[in-house]
Amino acid sequence: MSDRTRTQETEAEYADRFRLLFKKARIELGVSANATVTAFSFTILAFVNWLIAKRVEFTPATWRQYRSAVIFALEKKAEAEPKMAAMVASAVALLRAASPPGENGLPLRTSASKAKRFKERDLDRVCHLALSGRSPNAPALVHLLQATILAGCRPCEWPSATLRKSAAPGFAWELVVRNAKNTNNRSHGEIRTLRWQTLSPEHLYHLKVWLEIAQLPDYSKRQASLCSLLDDLTNKLFNRRALRPTIYSGRHEAIARWKAQYVNTAQTAEELAEGLAIVAALAGHGSDETATKHYGRPQKGQISCRYPSPCAEPIEVARVRKVFEVDRVPRHRIGKTGRHQHE
Repeated sequence: MSDRTRTQETEAEYADRFRLLFKKARIELGVSANATVTAFSFTILAFVNWLIAKRVEFTPATWRQYRSAVIFALEKKAEAEPKMAAMVASAVALLRAASPPGENGLPLRTSASKAKRFKERDLDRVCHLALSGRSPNAPALVHLLQATILAGCRPCEWPSATLRKSAAPGFAWELVVRNAKNTNNRSHGEIRTLRWQTLSPEHLYHLKVWLEIAQLPDYSKRQASLCSLLDDLTNKLFNRRALRPTIYSGRHEAIARWKAQYVNTAQTAEELAEGLAIVAALAGHGSDETATKHYGRPQKGQISCRYPSPCAEPIEVARVRKVFEVDRVPRHRIGKTGRHQHE
């Protein structure tokens, strides 16, 4: 057993993470969701071996977090059911002995090689190279990248998104997006609304054309083709980089830009709480946690004039504010100058 002191919040997060991982393992291993506790005991080692095999898909930090969560949950299970203690001990030993990805020759894959930023100069180079080639998918890729960096949508959200003229005073356009994470209570509601006071003809063109493309049949096949094309382009342009932009990097870049405008400019705890809620609402998150912890960090003074940040629907911001109180904000303490600082 680990003697490390954990907070109740951490233990709750570990338990949630274990449930999600175990559910995924059951699906991939073909174990019935209605399996009994006895059946569960027979799947512990299979689950742990599955997780160890999957670790090449995680960053070292993610693997350590998942390993800690699983060890915690299994040890709790052993405490509740002593007859499982021996099997749990064997499973925990396997987990503790497993090296993080990237060590002992294990490759780094997925998020470990994906950049969380898609800077404007890199975007320009990618778009230029795409359009100078012969790929029939190049125009669609450019539309997707430009639309994503502007609106920050997940790739799977585009087919159901709607661009329309805004009826809200002071705004010209709004994008209504069906939140992808709403099914597991990770979003603030079924939809989110992004509003712009104005959009340039170029931005409107990319948004409109990409939305038309996204609503055509076989979207998933087209998305895979665009991902493949982008991978080829970034390999040519940034072959010496450990981290290269992906389609999802555009969402990270958009959220970093929003944080620069709504969070980094906060002068008080109340302004900071409101800024965090705005970013979460624009990103389609149910709280400020994901937007502030797992997305690209803005650089100092990064408020782009080229890609205007949207405004969030106040009702959606209010929903996010209900999840956290202002007194939770100290993890982003306010400095002596009034600007907030990440702890």
